[in-house]
Amino acid sequence: MKKQAYGLLAVSALLFSCATQGAVNAPLWVRDREAAYPNGEWLCAVETAANKSAAEAAALAALAQSFRMDVAAVVRAGETYVSRIQQTGGTGIAASAEFRSVAREVSAVSSVSGLSGVEREYWAAPNGEVWALARMNRAEAAARYSAAIAEHEKLIALLRETAAARSGIDAWAALASAADAAALADNWYAMRSVLRPETAGTVPAYGGEASLRATMREAARGVAIDLRVGGTGGVRAATAFAEVFTSRGFRTGAGSPYVLQALSALEDTDQSGGGFVYARWNVSAVLADSAGAELFAWSDTGREGHTSRPEARERALRKTEAVISAGFAEAFDAWAASRL
Repeated sequence: MKKQAYGLLAVSALLFSCATQGAVNAPLWVRDREAAYPNGEWLCAVETAANKSAAEAAALAALAQSFRMDVAAVVRAGETYVSRIQQTGGTGIAASAEFRSVAREVSAVSSVSGLSGVEREYWAAPNGEVWALARMNRAEAAARYSAAIAEHEKLIALLRETAAARSGIDAWAALASAADAAALADNWYAMRSVLRPETAGTVPAYGGEASLRATMREAARGVAIDLRVGGTGGVRAATAFAEVFTSRGFRTGAGSPYVLQALSALEDTDQSGGGFVYARWNVSAVLADSAGAELFAWSDTGREGHTSRPEARERALRKTEAVISAGFAEAFDAWAASRL
């Protein structure tokens, strides 16, 4: 019994010695994070997992949660905004120094985690567990976001000037783009306030996204479009086109400065097989100004099948409505943005 007791004591002492040694060898940020990286200077997150990649992912996720928003989604929105304007070509806003600066800043604050200036450290404990630290220097990261804010504010000012010099759809498009830029800048303001709490409550020079959205809606109310839709599917297509425009705040009605001439045709096809019959749909639209000059054109076509001829036609009509709501709407927005 005494030998067994001595053996247990020896094992316990060895385990205690290993644990103590492990704790002693652990980096300071594992033992005392505040001492290693004071909260006033650093924003930190420490997580543990069975392996390095899992621990790193957990630490980055925890760090992102400190901002109380979906940081990755914010970065994706910025990248989408930049890409959308770049696709409009090399003229206008896309070619401006203000936009090029915004594109650089969005790229600078983007990363896999959606955070700028993240530093990482790792430590493998004697028991195999891996510790990961993700940290951001508050002053350096805040300076990066401040630069992004400054460039967004320059672009927003340029877009507002563009809107003031134009009218109709062109003025609305400039303000819509400014509002989207403001949404991004609002997020950079919020992220900077987490890094530097003393900046919380700073009023943006552009007034904030909500203010610009209100101005955009006011401009939209000045846009009216005369819808002239014909064809076998014209009634339902007209409703779909109207919804695209009214959802953007435009009005519809005769005597408007813009005219949308559209055709929605439906026809039975000779194709059949497997018990199915088909109906082909064709939809096209041309937007012109009051003088009749073509501004924008769009079209799409396809077919729908069913065992019943009436149901095949109904499916074709529903598909026409869907492509107007999605495809036409997207093409219209891209065209409007291309005029900036």
